[in-house]
Amino acid sequence: MLSKIVHYFFSALLLAGLLAGGWQCRKDIDEVRPSATGTLTDLQLLLAKVPSVSTQNTFILNNLNRDTVLITPGGVRIFLTDTEELFADENGQVVPCSSCASLTISTTEALRKGDLIAQDIPTVDTDGHLLESGGAVEITVICDGKKLKILPNRKLQVQIPSSVLLNNMLIFNGIFQNNTFGGWQTTPEPAYWANWPSAVQPGPNVDGYELFTNTLGWIGCQKVVDPTPNSFCVELLDGFDSQNTQCYLIFKNMKSIVPLTPTPGSQQFCFPNAPTGTLVRIVTISKLGSSYWLGSKETEVGTNAVLPLIPQMSTEQDILTVLKGL
Repeated sequence: MLSKIVHYFFSALLLAGLLAGGWQCRKDIDEVRPSATGTLTDLQLLLAKVPSVSTQNTFILNNLNRDTVLITPGGVRIFLTDTEELFADENGQVVPCSSCASLTISTTEALRKGDLIAQDIPTVDTDGHLLESGGAVEITVICDGKKLKILPNRKLQVQIPSSVLLNNMLIFNGIFQNNTFGGWQTTPEPAYWANWPSAVQPGPNVDGYELFTNTLGWIGCQKVVDPTPNSFCVELLDGFDSQNTQCYLIFKNMKSIVPLTPTPGSQQFCFPNAPTGTLVRIVTISKLGSSYWLGSKETEVGTNAVLPLIPQMSTEQDILTVLKGL
């Protein structure tokens, strides 16, 4: 009970100081800024708790010699056909699935906005343009400890469930450099609408996208949003910076999320290609010392907007609840 009283008192004191001094009066804000420091590592550990356990799955198939359909609890379906000539090793040599004493296929799904944040795969292409996602899945195939790839003349059929189906969706591949996500790279391959029986019977059929991909790793069905781009920035209090804070721009009416990039020498976090007139929610999470802070605000993207936002002291569970509910 005492901790709650202290929490409310501190938050009220912080807000009162801001209102008394005004947002534009920086020296007054300096007087009430949090002085403790935190690390981004703490935030990454927190984000790892956002996806449900069912978003990650591993299938172990011993000496597979027949066509097989893998179905995850999230409803993603992976079709393994003509398995003797489907995969190759790193040197391009054919690896028949029947020769694998332990064929391991691992999947990670990002079907919700919170999953995209947690997996650190925002919906931007390699040129920084905003994308609208229909869902994404990471697929890894390993034969007896060695990583495989799809043969050049073959494609893997993948179905991703989606309650909303959009036109003109393409297949995108997640691009990484030194284990850091560098954006989604478009392919000319379309993502088709599909409908298939539910894995749980009796039950309604499932709507979604059907992809035919010749690469593994992160695969998504997405399209470029064609906006009138404007810079959108959030300005936080002194003490909240790139070392202890993550900021996200979350679009209300489409499955799109982007991180806001910190601007050197200021308390602003920005995204340069926000579509004018779209409804968005800004979410910031911070770790300062032993305390978590949460900022949240809804607005409409205007022209070169800078939105002031005051994070509030929060709990780990409250932040997880917000991110899981996106």
